[in-house]
Amino acid sequence: MSVSQTHKIRNDQAMAANAFQAFFELSPHLCCIICPDFSFVQLNQAWTQSLGWSLSELMAGSFLNSVDPQTQPATIAAYQTVQAGQTVQFQNCHLHKDGGSRGVTWQLWQDEQQLTYGIGTLLDQDGSPETALEQEPLAAETILDPPLPQADSFLSQQLLALQALQADLESQKLETTVSSQILYDISLQGHLAHDDEALLQSILEDLCSTIPYDISGGVFLTRMDDVLRGHFAKRHHQHRPQCKFFIKTYRPLPHIIEYSIQNTILKNLAYLSGVDLQAAQLNVDILDPQAIDDQAPPLGAIQSQLFVPLIVPTEQEPQVIGLLFVGAEQAAQFNEEHVRLLYFAASHVAMLIQRLRSRLAIDQLAQVIKNLTDGVLLLDQRRRVVLANGKAQNYLALLSEMGTDKCLRQLGNKTLEELMNCTLDDPDCREVTLLEHPDRVFEATIKPISMDPHLDYWVVVIRDISDRKRFEAKIQNALENARELVNLKSRVIRTVSHEYRSPLSVIRMAAELLENRHQQLDVDQRNHFLGRIQQATRYMAELVDDMLLIEQTESGRMDFTPIKLDLQAFCQRLVNEHQLLSNHNHTLLFACEGNDTTLTADPKLLRQILTNLLTNAIKYSPDGGAINVQLICSPETAMLSVADQGIGIPPKDQSDVFEAFFRAENVDVIKGSGLGLSIAKKFVELHGGQIQIASQVNQGTTVTIQFPATTQGPKDSASL
Repeated sequence: MSVSQTHKIRNDQAMAANAFQAFFELSPHLCCIICPDFSFVQLNQAWTQSLGWSLSELMAGSFLNSVDPQTQPATIAAYQTVQAGQTVQFQNCHLHKDGGSRGVTWQLWQDEQQLTYGIGTLLDQDGSPETALEQEPLAAETILDPPLPQADSFLSQQLLALQALQADLESQKLETTVSSQILYDISLQGHLAHDDEALLQSILEDLCSTIPYDISGGVFLTRMDDVLRGHFAKRHHQHRPQCKFFIKTYRPLPHIIEYSIQNTILKNLAYLSGVDLQAAQLNVDILDPQAIDDQAPPLGAIQSQLFVPLIVPTEQEPQVIGLLFVGAEQAAQFNEEHVRLLYFAASHVAMLIQRLRSRLAIDQLAQVIKNLTDGVLLLDQRRRVVLANGKAQNYLALLSEMGTDKCLRQLGNKTLEELMNCTLDDPDCREVTLLEHPDRVFEATIKPISMDPHLDYWVVVIRDISDRKRFEAKIQNALENARELVNLKSRVIRTVSHEYRSPLSVIRMAAELLENRHQQLDVDQRNHFLGRIQQATRYMAELVDDMLLIEQTESGRMDFTPIKLDLQAFCQRLVNEHQLLSNHNHTLLFACEGNDTTLTADPKLLRQILTNLLTNAIKYSPDGGAINVQLICSPETAMLSVADQGIGIPPKDQSDVFEAFFRAENVDVIKGSGLGLSIAKKFVELHGGQIQIASQVNQGTTVTIQFPATTQGPKDSASL
């Protein structure tokens, strides 16, 4: 097929589509072209006016994403019934940007390429179609919709000129239909193309039907540093610019002509982009070389050339990512209409190239994160999950419940906004937990990433730190235990050195007197000093015994042999013994309530418990007074309390009195090791009981013990 025949066929196709394209662009109804996967190929401006979303926001999603979740099942069912040559009509609701929804009546039909065409009419609140208002024709959306910053640079002037050209072009009916066909073809190829080469190949073929050229092509800056300014740019270690150069012609191309075109285009690209391309790496591809007619005369000198920049907006300023060009041997080949059409095509080409590169970047990211041990998500500007590796999918099943819109709003106990505001130096802020699984702890880090100048993406990295938190807890417990051990050793050394000093001094003094003045001392005096030595040694032995009891209890080697005993008789005997041993200033009183006073307990440990309590009550009541011992028995428990009228315990010391070697600050010169209450508490706990203390300074202290009526593993024996 000759070139002229190809041109004729394409012109016929363009004329056949003109009527639909004019209606598509100017209609007040919702018009769209949809791929089989619900992604948009093309939309008209009525979507923005009716639903509030910009076209770039809608194009980033899909037809199904714009539908209210409640009507999505009906929409899918209707969409699946669409067949070529048939029209399907149904109603659904579409989400408005203000948070509401709008009812729409749709008519759908399909072409042979399985592209679905839709025309939607908005419904009033009563369900009737809205009256179509007279509207001025709206220009097709381009990447230049956002207002440009005021600047005097050449690039900004080019952008403003491009907007003026597009507005002028849209005001002309005939030219609008031609540009609409080009826009339709470009948008369609942008969704179908898999790389820059395939995209440019299709675009240049479409331009061939409207612009008479002998040679065409494009050049792209393949490094994304000047456009993306984001995560992927940091991965490049070389600073040499890289360019892809594509040429399309149907005639043999002499090397001298090719070289001349390359130099001219690179100079223009360097001037517009601000990138030094003198040392650029240039990859040149001839598009569709099979289409070159070897029998045709070689291409001669290019007398007419058009160069149009491919421009994309970024956060800082517009950026040139390449050029489109056409050339012809004949001088003055191109007119003003051709310039307008080429500018119009270039604006959409730039957007599609960036979108294509974003898709490729997402595909590349998918390969990178596929086997990572952390969960990695990619979210779009609506917080929808665009990409997730296997780990992330498993974590999402635990941490989030996403609706049909696939929007991620919360991870565990924290919202997405809370996590976005967290900083890297605040790990606690990034921790995520679950009420259902308190032992599972995750760390979620969310950071923005630039992959498309039109869209905001967010990378979410989720890491399971449950094992790390458990290990940290173990380390913290070990540190606390080590700290307690150091404190315990200090108290032991301090207590032993203090408590041993006095009896050792007594022993040494008495021994020296007996040795040096034995002849001068009578029998009574010698017996007195011997008694002092025996008393001091007994005190030291009791201190050692108490320390051994503490060690045996903490190491789990304490002999625990519970038997059944009569608790009333047991307590009465101990009270009587201590009354005999105490001075006459103290009065020990015992009272018992309850009929059944049988208790299962270890008598040796029980004796130690009650002895320690009575000894403390007598010791810390230096002025004497009554010491009340009360026993209250019931079928389930036995409660024993010892109350004195002594010096009491300061409030700030009451929480520590059960710690080994701890003594309150008001004990003054009263001897003691600080082990009595600690031993009593440990022995009570061996019986499954509880011990509590209540005290007021200079008013007295009451220690209350509550035993269960039975203890595990009792041994029957005669009552003691």
